[in-house]
Amino acid sequence: MKKMFQAEPAEKPPQPGEKFFGNFPFPYMNGFLHLGHAFSLSKLEFAAAYHRLRGANVLLPFAFHCTGMPIKASADKLAREIQQFGNPPTFPHEVEEEPNPKKNLTQMRVPTWSFVTTDMNPFFDSFVKWQMRKLKSLGKIVKDMRYTIYSPLDGQPCADHDRATGEGVQPQEYTIIKMEVVSPFPAKMRVLEGKKVFLAAAT
Repeated sequence: MKKMFQAEPAEKPPQPGEKFFGNFPFPYMNGFLHLGHAFSLSKLEFAAAYHRLRGANVLLPFAFHCTGMPIKASADKLAREIQQFGNPPTFPHEVEEEPNPKKNLTQMRVPTWSFVTTDMNPFFDSFVKWQMRKLKSLGKIVKDMRYTIYSPLDGQPCADHDRATGEGVQPQEYTIIKMEVVSPFPAKMRVLEGKKVFLAAAT
C-alpha cells in the first residue's frame, strides 16, 4: 500500500472542487494507538484517498501530540518510577514493548503519508495559526466562558481527555439550604458562641 494514493502535483492551480482538506485530532503519545483511533481516522482517510484518486489536491496533515496534560501525566509518572526503580531503572520483570505510532498506523492499514509533522515544524505551525485566525474571522470559532474541571494538583483546568478516569464528568447544580444554629451551642461549638453560625445542607 506504500505510496498508493500519492499523486503528482497538478500543472495548474486547482479549480473549485479540486481541493480537499481534512484534519484529525492528533493522538497523544502516552500509549498505543488503538481501535478507537482507527475507527475515527478511517472515515477521513477513506475520503482523502477517494478525492486524491479523483485527481484533487489533498492535504491531510497528521501528527503526534506530544504536549498537554496527558503527556505531563506521563512525565510525572516517569519521575515517580525513577524514584521507585532508580536511574537507570531496574525493573522487577520483563519490559513491555514500547508504543510505536507509525507501526500502529501501518497495522491499521493506513497508507504511508508524506505529511507527518508536529507543531515544532514552523511552517505547519504557521499554517495552523492562519487556519485558526481564518475560522475566527468567519465566526466559526467563539471564545467564551464555561464551567470546567480544575486540577489542584496541576494548577490548571483539566479537560475530559486530560484525565485518566472520570470522562464525561460535568459540573453539578446544587441547592444549598442554610440552617442557623441556635443557642445554646453544643459543647464542641462553644468557641463560636455569640457568632452567627449556619450549617449548609446540599441537595
